[in-house]
Amino acid sequence: MRTKITKSRLDGLSARNKEYFVWDTSLAGFGVRVKPSGKIVFIYQCRIGRRQRRISIGPYKPLSPDEARKDATQLAAKAVKGEDPRVQSSKLMTMSDLCNLYIKEGCSHKKASTISNDVGRIENYIKPLLGNFRVTDIKDFDIEKFRDDIASGNNVRQKKNFKKRGSMQAIGGKGAATRTLRMLGGIFTFAVKRKIIRDNPCRFVYKYPDNSRIRALSQEEAHRLAKAFKSPEYNQRTLSAIKLLAITGCRVGEIISLKWKYINFEKSYLDLPDSKTGAKRIVVGSGALDLLSVLYDDDHSSVYVFPGRESSHISNPKKMWASIRKKAELGDFRLHDLRHNFATKIVGSGTGDRIGLARVLLGHKNIESTLVYACQ
Repeated sequence: MRTKITKSRLDGLSARNKEYFVWDTSLAGFGVRVKPSGKIVFIYQCRIGRRQRRISIGPYKPLSPDEARKDATQLAAKAVKGEDPRVQSSKLMTMSDLCNLYIKEGCSHKKASTISNDVGRIENYIKPLLGNFRVTDIKDFDIEKFRDDIASGNNVRQKKNFKKRGSMQAIGGKGAATRTLRMLGGIFTFAVKRKIIRDNPCRFVYKYPDNSRIRALSQEEAHRLAKAFKSPEYNQRTLSAIKLLAITGCRVGEIISLKWKYINFEKSYLDLPDSKTGAKRIVVGSGALDLLSVLYDDDHSSVYVFPGRESSHISNPKKMWASIRKKAELGDFRLHDLRHNFATKIVGSGTGDRIGLARVLLGHKNIESTLVYACQ
């Protein structure tokens, strides 16, 4: 379809079962893509050498036809010179475009699990709230509103029925606002390095205190937990994974994915080739080794200490932990708090020797991470 692209023409377009294109009669290559949802996006299409390029300019209504035509004219001027119009990203790139570029080209140094979390924050918070903004137009006051909207739970993508393992539910809150703001700052830093923008608009925006809590068990709570561990109703192998979390201070992912070949029974350590902080060696005590020995004698046919379905390992035992926590009357004590409890008990008085020991056992890269436990 070809017509003069005006506001009245665009308002008269209707959605179809499949997306379709409408091309402008006054500027070659300028048009709109009409999606089945009814969303209209301005585009510019041209041929550079033997390849055809189609560039998204931006959505209709945030952009007027005149504004989009002006942008398309600038792209056309570059195309006439034989230049790839896509390099004009500093003026035309939306926040959604930047996020996609960041995930594609700016995360090579990150672990897959971290990238998954980044994608979750982008899809649940950044794109719904900032996605249609042009990157060069975003100012610090836009970031402040973005932060406050996440904190209050406004306009974030809500996902209620999460069944996919590892998915992140968008619920908002000050903690989510602070973590997302930190990641957004990283995306803008990437944009500065790519010379898409000059300055990082997150630089001076206030972040809510993270309020990361350190929860340790009282002596009475520890007794109740030990009693709950003796309940016969639980799968004993999965229960053993929780016990190892309690007596090693390891992260959940490190224990549930533990393989027999990582365990050195003779020298009392776990050699993990990969973790949140990279490869590391974790020294373990006799209690952990005794527990692992019993599991080995019972069944070591799988490569995993805690085998699950389809030749993989068990998933996060949070459902079992919820039952144990309720039985032991531990309130809001999370599974990850077992690591906090382990660290707090070791650090104790906060002396240098104890802090150094805790750092080694927990696998912290920076002593600052371990010092948090000395302040509790």
